[in-house]
Amino acid sequence: MSILEIIKYPDPRLHEKSSPIEVFDDKLLQTTKDMGETMHSARGIGLAGVQVAIMKQILVIDISDMDEEESDSEERSKKLRSFLPENVETYINPKITKFVGETSYEEGCLSIPGVYGKVKRAESIVLEYNDPEGNLIEEEAEGLRAIVLQHEIDHLNGVLFTDRVGPMQKMMLLKKYKKLQQDKDEGL
Repeated sequence: MSILEIIKYPDPRLHEKSSPIEVFDDKLLQTTKDMGETMHSARGIGLAGVQVAIMKQILVIDISDMDEEESDSEERSKKLRSFLPENVETYINPKITKFVGETSYEEGCLSIPGVYGKVKRAESIVLEYNDPEGNLIEEEAEGLRAIVLQHEIDHLNGVLFTDRVGPMQKMMLLKKYKKLQQDKDEGL
């Protein structure tokens, strides 16, 4: 397996729409494994293909050791996470067919590291997707799982979590991100 490079904001690819996957083969299976390892290495709970410059409708998530009640996204992201490939869920060509209820959750993103913002999402969703063998699956997701899936599916459609907050909050988040990047570049 390999750790892939995660592209960062303001890379324009993050706002591009991903193409459907049509070939289900060993290469795709290897890609899902690499994405899972990359996500864990970065201490993430979700990763979309576009975030590793794969412009295809593929995403992986792993919320197996996350506490939904933890309120601080920054603390959640600092948790030491163990990489267990069997905990990584893979979704190919996912499409949400039903949104139910509303909740808000403080989200972060591996492509915009260091900033977090409250985003309104559906409380539960129904989605259709293919598994790595190409089988079509329909299922319901709720709670944190539904939130993470909505966040990652947004990536596949060229939407970042900062696009889901109000204009003032977006400006503040991106200003903070820019400052974090400047400090990083200056070695602070």
